[in-house]
Amino acid sequence: MDINAQKLALNPNFIHSIDSSLVISLLSKNYENLHPLVCIHDCFIQHPNNMLNLVETVQKEFINLFEKENLIEKFHNNLISILDDHKIKYYTVKNKIIIYLKDSLESDLPIIKKFNITPEEIKKKLKKNKNLVKDQLILSSYQKKKN
Repeated sequence: MDINAQKLALNPNFIHSIDSSLVISLLSKNYENLHPLVCIHDCFIQHPNNMLNLVETVQKEFINLFEKENLIEKFHNNLISILDDHKIKYYTVKNKIIIYLKDSLESDLPIIKKFNITPEEIKKKLKKNKNLVKDQLILSSYQKKKN
């Protein structure tokens, strides 16, 4: 897994999910008033006579989406819940979640289980080299399983 790519993708993916929620809400509540409407991702194609109605409706749904709850806080709480449910050890500092890889080897999450070596082998590698960081472990520990 490319950790840097994951970090870079988080914000655009989060925004895309908000956009898709907006579109779903917009279409489910206002389909009859906006028909005909073509939607491609977060872009709308509408008859010119109905554009003002579309703009007002999008604005209203966007406000409704954010008035209900703090989406960033909800995302953070869901992430914490997932980590807790899967026995991942972590701590938070300045709105960052730091994961203790060494203490999370028994987790059932695929991110930990993706290694083709056992948790015991990972523990041995970590004991052998105390300065080994997670990225080095991911790169150096990938071995093809023998059939």
